[in-house]
Amino acid sequence: MSNEFKIEILGVRRLTEAMEKKVLEIDRATKRIANQAGAVVKAEAQGVFRPRPSGGATRTSGRQKYRTKGFAPNGDPYAPTPPIPTQRTGNLQSSIQFETERRSYATYAVRIGPTIEYGRAVELGSPRWKTGNKFPYMRPGYERSKRKIGEIYRREWRAALG
Repeated sequence: MSNEFKIEILGVRRLTEAMEKKVLEIDRATKRIANQAGAVVKAEAQGVFRPRPSGGATRTSGRQKYRTKGFAPNGDPYAPTPPIPTQRTGNLQSSIQFETERRSYATYAVRIGPTIEYGRAVELGSPRWKTGNKFPYMRPGYERSKRKIGEIYRREWRAALG
């Protein structure tokens, strides 16, 4: 009689395949989270801008001038009420873009911001401006987005890990 016994483990290959599939699902979920978070912050930052004033428009030296009263404390419809930027042409607002970059497994970076040259000066203020006012739109957009981004994380991770 032999003192030897044999143990055979079955299904290791299937287990490995399932784990590799889950790893890919986690990476895809992370990419979806990054893209959706970028889109949310972009939309919220674009929503920070005060709308362009309405009213009768007359052209003066090639620019639109609006005849409205009471829109701002001094009656000037384009006078910004700090710290809210006013939409004038919409160029800055529409220049806000985001791009997602894969850094490594399940690690993505999202770069969000304006592509227009003066976007930084509007957000942070400019030393050339007499008033020194800042008209932030990216930071308030991010602050408004935090709750939605948390919901995106929870939804995507639940789907990937579930």
